[in-house]
Amino acid sequence: MMTKRRFLSTIAAFCMVVSFVFAGCDFNEAQDVFEEFDVIIALEEVNSFVAITIIDAQSQAFVSQDVTMSFRGDAAGSVIDMFSDPVSELVISGGLGSFGIQNSLVPSTSNPVELRVVVTADGYDPGSVTIRMEGTGQTTVRAWLRRHATVLQGAVSTTDTGGAAGAGGVVTQAVTAQTADNTQNQASASVTVAVGTTAQTSTGQPATGTLTTTVNLYTAITATTAQALPGGYTASVQTSTGAVEQTAITTAGFMSVSITDATGNEITQFNPPIRLSMEIGRDTHNRRTGAIVQAGDSFEVYSYNETDGVWVFERETTLTGPDADGNFEAAFLTDHLSDWFVGAAGNTCDSGVFTVNRTGNNGSIIVSVGSDIDGWFPGVFVLPAGDNTLTIKNAPNNLGQYFLSFNHSGVPVQFINGNAEANGSICGATGAVTLDAPPPDLITVTFTFDFEGDGNPDASNGTCAALRVTNVPAFTIFVKESGQVDADARWVGSDPVFTSDNLQRINGGSLVVSGLEVGKTYVFYSTINNEREERSISITGPSMLFDMSGDVQSADICSQ
Repeated sequence: MMTKRRFLSTIAAFCMVVSFVFAGCDFNEAQDVFEEFDVIIALEEVNSFVAITIIDAQSQAFVSQDVTMSFRGDAAGSVIDMFSDPVSELVISGGLGSFGIQNSLVPSTSNPVELRVVVTADGYDPGSVTIRMEGTGQTTVRAWLRRHATVLQGAVSTTDTGGAAGAGGVVTQAVTAQTADNTQNQASASVTVAVGTTAQTSTGQPATGTLTTTVNLYTAITATTAQALPGGYTASVQTSTGAVEQTAITTAGFMSVSITDATGNEITQFNPPIRLSMEIGRDTHNRRTGAIVQAGDSFEVYSYNETDGVWVFERETTLTGPDADGNFEAAFLTDHLSDWFVGAAGNTCDSGVFTVNRTGNNGSIIVSVGSDIDGWFPGVFVLPAGDNTLTIKNAPNNLGQYFLSFNHSGVPVQFINGNAEANGSICGATGAVTLDAPPPDLITVTFTFDFEGDGNPDASNGTCAALRVTNVPAFTIFVKESGQVDADARWVGSDPVFTSDNLQRINGGSLVVSGLEVGKTYVFYSTINNEREERSISITGPSMLFDMSGDVQSADICSQ
């Protein structure tokens, strides 16, 4: 598949040409060489790519601001851009981008390639996604970003302005901020900063004046509120030994706390430590014991390192209670602020093989997996077109229950051997589902590329002199039905086929997309060189045009 997806690697060849020509001082020859320079460019195939979508957790839309991607982990030094140059960070626009991995790293199930992508954008709290590549080709991942000081539907929030700090950042009026009970399970969260505490910014600047405290609590974990958890549910975790590992996490609840002073400075450091507490719902499952929570149960407490995109183990906490609502309290002390979750990490397993009878649904399928009572939502992934089996990797063991949901053409189907969910561990579990027959107008469409945007894919027009069939950069296409949120966009799961002229310059091509319905309008998103383009196409039949002119012009890599 990747033989048609290449990164440009021109600098070395250019230098060789210049050295060779000017050594002989033949400027006519130099001019000839430059005119035919694109013929002799040496290029290297790149075998492994990552396509990433950045979604606003509240609106479910692509993040419209520029997003900076920084790379962490053992494989971070092997990340390359579309020109095969090593990069430590990339900026993408429109919430859709891609990058490559040097060929010296060959991912496999026995030797996976792991790295973290830390994503930042103006107005958003930093987020991250942990990637595990177990084979060459394209890996598709999604990162959610939460708008700063914004709470998602299904969570609770409070803002308090009762605290104050005086000379040297010493608190003169205590902070006692507590959310109202969460309406789904009557749980709340609180923060207490006692009088006499020294409060400072991360750089040691003392707090001054009124202290404004905001607490957001996500304890009734749902598929929506789960998206507010930075790093996701298959994340990088720093254990009590200090080692960082990629593993599954489950959360009985998570919270974010921010305190600003009168000048707007973010206050993050405290001496002595301050008290945070979170109520754990009475119906929560304790992964460690395999039973519903009770007083005396021990849970792990983790804080989020925004710079590295890692959840850091802080301590254990013992549940107390129950209170009048039957809930239990998890309280702990901390000398710093960040996002926090109470739950468990590690001890993972793989499921067995789940089988999907497509019944004619040949396009890509969106798959969700999670556990309502265990706080585990690793997110949404795509079963590519034609595939009918899947295995859930790195799932937490000893779950109380789990579910799978398949979404094809906007119709969700939950199943586990005919049931909506299954009790017990997902380890080694298997299942089967039969999708409903597709609508009679659901077809496979072949799109012919038009590089000129003139509605005519004539091979004499639209030549892309900077691209060749041997060096097409990472080219990613997602599609959604018009009216759906961006989060529903699915990777088309098909590799473009490009045609060329006698100099191997691209002058056309085609793309096959399954699972489109005649009469409906679809929005296609594509990216070259991390510049997103989109177009709406109404499906009229199995053969249609695909206007590529905006993609190649915005990427500034073609000369007409």
